[in-house]
Amino acid sequence: MKTIGCAARSKTTPLSPYDFERRELRPNDVAMEVLYCGVCHSDLHQVHRR
Repeated sequence: MKTIGCAARSKTTPLSPYDFERRELRPNDVAMEVLYCGVCHSDLHQVHRR
């Protein structure tokens, strides 16, 4: 399953689009479509600590 997200590839680069493959859904998995998402300050802080 092709998935699009955002990733900081290093602590000095900004978030940028990131495509990756997820495994196929299993019988007990739930598929959800996320329409909107925010990035909070603590997320950015964790990226810059690496």
